[in-house]
Amino acid sequence: MHPHQIAATGAPGPSAPAPRRATAVLVWLAIYPTITVLSWLLLPLLDTWPLPLRTATLTLIAVPTVVFVLLPPLQRAHARLGRSGR
Repeated sequence: MHPHQIAATGAPGPSAPAPRRATAVLVWLAIYPTITVLSWLLLPLLDTWPLPLRTATLTLIAVPTVVFVLLPPLQRAHARLGRSGR
């Protein structure tokens, strides 16, 4: 049976993805501090830039930071907590 079939049946397994609300919480836990820190550090420097350029700059830094640096350890911690709670 393929991992996506296991997840589709609702049966718990090591390859089952986190529920959407858990994923949303994990993403928020990574996004909020990232955007807060980047805003605090960069917005004074980018104050005169047009809003679309400021937003593009912040997201060019925030998205890779969240996806490649912050989310993997959060997902591992969530998986460990899920396994220990069974």
